[in-house]
Amino acid sequence: MITDSTVMPDIQRLAPAVATHLGPGWKCEPHPEHPRYSAHVIHEDGRQVRLYVDRYASSREAGRIHVTG
Repeated sequence: MITDSTVMPDIQRLAPAVATHLGPGWKCEPHPEHPRYSAHVIHEDGRQVRLYVDRYASSREAGRIHVTG
């Protein structure tokens, strides 16, 4: 589980960079309920990618960024 001493990736700084690298038509939005841990990268045609950090991961996995979509 992530504790206060765990170094967290800054999803809100990472997501715009991912959108830029994906190309035209992509934008990012923070997850409305978990903005510190999750963001959506959305294309204008409806495709989506979610970037997130698993807050309940083991200490070995803590801080890793997961991508789904």
